[in-house]
This record gives sequence, structure tokens and C-alpha cells, in this order.
Amino acid sequence: MSQKVNTTGQFSILQMFGAMMTNTLLKTSDICLLVDNKGEILDSTSQTFENVSQWKQKNLRDVLAAESIRKIFSYLDVSSKTLNEKKEPLELNHKFRNEPEFAMSYHAHETTQPNQTLLIGQSLKKVTDIQKQLVETQIRLEREYETYRAFDVRYRVILEASTEALLVIDGTSLKIIDYNDSATLVFARNSENLKGTNFFNYFSEISSDILLELLRVSAEKSTSTNSLKLISNQMVSIYPTLFRSGGDLLILCKVMLEKGKPSAKHDPNPLFREFYQKCADPAIITTEEGNIHLANEQFLKTCNILNILSIEGRPLEDFLERGAVDKKVLIDTLGSQGIVSSYSTKLRCEHGTNVNVEISASRMRLKAKGFFGFILRTANRGLVSQKSGDTLSDKALENSMKLVGSAPLKDLVSDTSDVVERICIKTALELTGNNRVAAAEMLSLSRQSLYIKLRKYGLLKK
Repeated sequence: MSQKVNTTGQFSILQMFGAMMTNTLLKTSDICLLVDNKGEILDSTSQTFENVSQWKQKNLRDVLAAESIRKIFSYLDVSSKTLNEKKEPLELNHKFRNEPEFAMSYHAHETTQPNQTLLIGQSLKKVTDIQKQLVETQIRLEREYETYRAFDVRYRVILEASTEALLVIDGTSLKIIDYNDSATLVFARNSENLKGTNFFNYFSEISSDILLELLRVSAEKSTSTNSLKLISNQMVSIYPTLFRSGGDLLILCKVMLEKGKPSAKHDPNPLFREFYQKCADPAIITTEEGNIHLANEQFLKTCNILNILSIEGRPLEDFLERGAVDKKVLIDTLGSQGIVSSYSTKLRCEHGTNVNVEISASRMRLKAKGFFGFILRTANRGLVSQKSGDTLSDKALENSMKLVGSAPLKDLVSDTSDVVERICIKTALELTGNNRVAAAEMLSLSRQSLYIKLRKYGLLKK
């Protein structure tokens, strides 16, 4: 049974609870609303919000934001027992005419009148203000982080664009904080991470205190620290720059290799060194792991490389067409036999071009260290040199051609593909010195598949 008491005003909060209780409610809350089960506001009082008195005789739909209307009516549409047991508050957003929206937290209480509920609300303005500040702070932090990332990208591009070795080190401990790729060519070996290591560890014949003092004095005088010896026996000059960042004293070090010509007394074979440098064919020397140690001028020209520093330490496979397969065949053969007389492949140059080469190589030792020397003769013929001695293959091809017109194309193609497959397998075995593991890798076959084909073509005993 619906009640229309709100039109006569006979039931108000003051009449229902008395002056003392009403005064207590107003002091302990921000808004008090007396509503019926249809959402009609029978009475409204507030000492915090001036316009709440105008809500009287209106429906809750008129004073709530759209998203809060469904919440309040599902909250009120319960029995009195359930309503009394409902402990958690209900958060609603009020929107009345053109006034700013504000949030309230309400607790519902039974009254002595049927189908009437007293809503006692506390303002959530402080909470919403804090939430708003948190959101604004988060947005501000994200913008600052984006700005930081933009500066970091610019810093990284500038650092990597330099062809000289650049390192940022701590001005007190000499620990390396940052570096560019060019620095790894001078200091790092075997893809070593320089970050966090001590700059002093890469020098010989000098103490850390003297090195630090040299860097500081040179930075103050804007000069270089000349002829410092690295543990690799290379001589370098360092151009340091002191600066502060975030309260830390840092040193930016530009490191340049000193290119001094060795004297005759230290070079027992000056003619061979000159021959190596002026050789008409590309020539390189690698470590036993296959990393480039030296390269002559012709190799740099052929591969379109500016200077040796940009390739020193790089793996040989970067410059071979079949990459790791070519490298494994060459290194394994040199390791077991000590020499490679002829190996055909393509030299992969810097700008995507390829050059046909025939490689000969030998194993060397210097001061208990192993090295491999490679001569790469450029050639205008194909990668694989077919030998005229394969008469069986030539004859099979001739027989297949004679069958044109007398047999279906499918049969002709099947016979011809067997011939081509046999030639490819035989050539791979010749290139790898009958190393069947390397031949399988070169042909992208499993070892089991290669042995099946070797047996098929009668090559298993060769």
C-alpha cells in the first residue's frame, strides 16, 4: 500500500524522531533523507549542503546520477529484516539540476512507519578529492616517464652514432655505467658485458689511483691521457670529460686506439706483413673460436667496411652466405686437418651484396694462442664447381633428355631430380672433406636422412 504522506508533510524527520534526535542526526551526518519504497523523498535535511531542502517531495531519480538510480532502488527493494541486516554502506552520486555532482555514502535504517526508510549519508568529498589527486599524480608521473624515455632514446642514439669508443664511468669507483657498441670492440671479448665492471681492469702497468688521477687532470686541462696500455697490449688515448648527474660525479671517456707502425726489430717478418696488407685477395685472421682478429685492406674494400674497428671481434659467420654451417665446416676442418685447400661459398658484404669466393685457410699459433688465416679468392663462377669426373651423372642427364617424348613428364622429372640430388650430396661431401655431419647441416638434412640417401646412391663407402 503506497503512502502519500510526503504531500501533507505529516511525517517528517523532526516529527518522527523529535528535536533532540534530529539535531544529533544532523551533527553526525551530512544528509538525512526520509524516503518511501517508491523513491519519493518525504523529507530532506542537511547542515552541509544548502540546496538539499529543495529535494523534498521529489523522487530520488531527480537527484541522482544515472548510474546510481539502479543501485538505490535495488537497495530499497528488500524486506525490513534484510534491510536491518545490511551493514555495508551504499555509495551514490548526486546530480541536481545544474549543480556540480558529488558523492555520498549512505546507511539505511528502518522507521516506525511501513515502507519508509531513513537514509543517513556521509560526504565522500575528501575521499574523492584524494582519489582525484592520485589520478592526477599518476597521469603526471606517466607524462614525466614518457619525457624521460624520449630523452633516453635521444641519448642512446647520440651514443651509438659515434664511431669512437665512448664510456661513462663513475668518477670515484671507476665502475663502467654505460657504453656504446664501439667500446665493446676495444674492451670486450666474447660478448662480455662491460656494464658494472671496473674500468681499471682493462689496463695493465697502471694502478687505479693513478688512472683516476690521470683522467681528472686531463679532464681539467682538456687534454688526453696518451699511450695507456690495455691488457690486450693495444695502446690507447683517452679524452675524458667530467660532469655531474643527479649528484654523482661522472666521467665521459672517448677512447681512441693508437695506430703506431711496428718497428723492424719487433716484426720478424716485415715482408710477410706488407704482403698480407697489400694482397690482391681479401685476407683475414680469426681466433680459434672464429672471431675476426685482423683483416687486410682488400677485405674491407670488398665488404664495404670503413675500418677494422667496426668488425674486430665479430664472428666469421656474419660474412659467409651459409653462416654457421660454413663456419662450422671451416673451423672443424682446420681443427682436425690444419688446412683447407679449397672451399667455395659466397662472401656476405655489409650492404646486402654477395661475392663468390673460394677459400683456402691454415692453422697458426702465436705465443701459445691459436689463430686461423683465410685467403678468400674472388671468383666469377658459381658457388659449386662441378667436376667433369662425374660421368655417371652426366650420362644419366643425357639419358633423361633422350626420353623426352617417349615417357610422361612426371617420370622424366622424377629421374632427373634423383640425378640432381645425387650431384648435390656428392658435392656437399667434397666441400666438407667427407664430413657427413657438416654435409647434413649444409643440405638441411638430418643425419639419418643423409645416410639413407648415401645408401640409395651408392655413396656410403666413399
